[in-house]
Amino acid sequence: MKNVLILGGGPAGCAAAHQLKINGGYDVLIVKKDFENTIDLVSEKGLLCFHDIKAPSAPDVGKFYNKLKKKNKYFFKEFYCDWTPMKTGIGVLGKK
Repeated sequence: MKNVLILGGGPAGCAAAHQLKINGGYDVLIVKKDFENTIDLVSEKGLLCFHDIKAPSAPDVGKFYNKLKKKNKYFFKEFYCDWTPMKTGIGVLGKK
């Protein structure tokens, strides 16, 4: 999980994190594995952030993120500016 950034931690003695950021491989299998390896580390009210959900150079990230959205198991919020030179975007996922 070298591509995962942990921001904040859970209560003392708890391994859950309040925020995790995935920013690594762009292949769908890598994105899926990163998600599977990190979702259980997110606290009940925590967030999991995906980088590059709109990046033309990383279409599998957005495809996987959008597939998760269809499951209706999490809540989502996207941050994206189409006027910037780098079209990347951040997708935020939280447990319902």
